[in-house]
Amino acid sequence: MELNKVVEESMKIREASCFRRKYHGRKWDIQEDALAMSTDVGLISRLIMDEANIWPAKKMKLIT
Repeated sequence: MELNKVVEESMKIREASCFRRKYHGRKWDIQEDALAMSTDVGLISRLIMDEANIWPAKKMKLIT
């Protein structure tokens, strides 16, 4: 990864951290960061499975 890209990504992470501090009134602890990361991984996995037509998101829309 190029240094410019690393700096850009670092700034995004800092912005997210500042948002969390402002919204929650404190810095997240390691458990909250881990929970947020695992939630993100789960959501990304669902999007991947949906794209492969093995997650029922599109099918559920037809049922309801």
